[in-house]
Amino acid sequence: MRVMMSFVLVSLVLVAAPVRADDVVVESRIVSVGLFKNGVAAVRREVTLPGPGSFALDDVPEPVHGSYWVESPARIESRVTTRMVDLTLGPTAGDLRQDLVGRRVNLRLRGDAFATVSGTAVGIVRPAEATGAGFVVIDAATGRQYLDLDEVVAIEVVTWVPGVRTVAQPVLILDVAPGAGEGPFVAWITYLTHGAAWAAGYHVDLTDPDTLTITQQATIRNEFVDLTDVDIDLISGFPNIEFAHVRSPMAASTSLAQFFAELSQRMNDPGGVLGNNDVLTQQLATYAGGTSGPAGPTAPEVDGRADIHHQSAGRRTLKRGDTVTFDVATAAAAYEHIVEWIIPDTRRPDGRFIDEYERQRDPEAYRDVAWDAIRFRNPLPFPMTTGVATIRAAGRFLGQRMSSWSNPGESVTLHVTKALSVRTRHAEQEEPGERRIVFIGGNDFREIDVRGEVLVCNHRATPVRIVIRRRFSGDLIEAEGDPVESLREDGVYSINRRAELTWTIELPPDSERTLTYRYTVLVDH
Repeated sequence: MRVMMSFVLVSLVLVAAPVRADDVVVESRIVSVGLFKNGVAAVRREVTLPGPGSFALDDVPEPVHGSYWVESPARIESRVTTRMVDLTLGPTAGDLRQDLVGRRVNLRLRGDAFATVSGTAVGIVRPAEATGAGFVVIDAATGRQYLDLDEVVAIEVVTWVPGVRTVAQPVLILDVAPGAGEGPFVAWITYLTHGAAWAAGYHVDLTDPDTLTITQQATIRNEFVDLTDVDIDLISGFPNIEFAHVRSPMAASTSLAQFFAELSQRMNDPGGVLGNNDVLTQQLATYAGGTSGPAGPTAPEVDGRADIHHQSAGRRTLKRGDTVTFDVATAAAAYEHIVEWIIPDTRRPDGRFIDEYERQRDPEAYRDVAWDAIRFRNPLPFPMTTGVATIRAAGRFLGQRMSSWSNPGESVTLHVTKALSVRTRHAEQEEPGERRIVFIGGNDFREIDVRGEVLVCNHRATPVRIVIRRRFSGDLIEAEGDPVESLREDGVYSINRRAELTWTIELPPDSERTLTYRYTVLVDH
């Protein structure tokens, strides 16, 4: 047999030989996988056990701590152990010092002609004073030759004699206790593991001026194992997987030291920073530039669960490393164009202004921008999960925005592009007068009256509906234009109330409008 192999990519290939005769080996099959968006997958395996006894499975799971579970009418104990398996060295080698000895080889050397030297490999040597990779020694027809390994570009093995190596291999043992009958028994092994995820995307078509078409798209990436004819669910919501980054002691790849280290890291992170709080990998429920606010239609429940949704992706076959993208559902909805102007709150809970360096850390939260936006109600029969929404019209790209969790029928607002032809200006100033001192919780605060003004100018040839959201800290005194005042949830631990004023106005072409408001705020003295 002639085998050509690149010297640079030499690797060890091990082919499992038949197991020992005293092993009772059974095979399991993955029947379903539920995919979260943070790389965690809920796996369900099925295995048929002939009856009472001990049975070995080669596919040892790598479960998340606390998630491994076996369901069966029989009483089953699980254990992970190792067994000695004879493995055959394949036709490519891992250790040149051992694997090439005694082999008939052809060595191709660097150079214009790619000269070839043939002979029987003796071994590889690297003298102490050598600076390179060493020398491959061969017995050629002209005698023994020492060839610089740095000059060898390929090794052709003309004759190969496979070798056998015995190694320890992890195995999952299922011990079926007697007393449940003769069998056979079906057992289901369920656990959480890492290596597969899905990402949501939305395509919003605004070609029709009154009705949009929205399509939810899913992208699945499988880095777990080969999946053959497996039912796949796309899971959306914000599940509490507290130990997602702790491998179970049942995992063959971990040790007690690693387990306790990961467990300690998890316990020292009670806020859940380690892992699954990213808004794209889980869910986000914000109301500015996302959904309409706390008010909305009643969320439909599936099996008594309203805030976690399993959407079937069908039965699929995905090899390890495969990625697939497909449409999940399409629906239509009436929509309206608006301009949404969000004016952020620039005060800290103690009433002082937020420092510039803090604004630079989260510029999106303090961006004072008017956006062209679309507003519609989720027409899909299931919640819109957190995902990237791409907006197009007549095949042309308009904008892209992250969509937040929205229940069916709930209002959704997506920012499309900056409203450059709608000019805005906002200004505030402290009103003169006496500053009353208020004593709260051992601290002195100055009570300040603030007057604010918002100005919008429509430089378009068509009328514009503008939604102005002014977020502020303090107590409202008065405001022009009858805005709606609402409390913000981030003011729970604030000395001042955290509130938002919302104006919705119709602005004719080539016109402007000014709105004023006044409020008091307590400032740390």
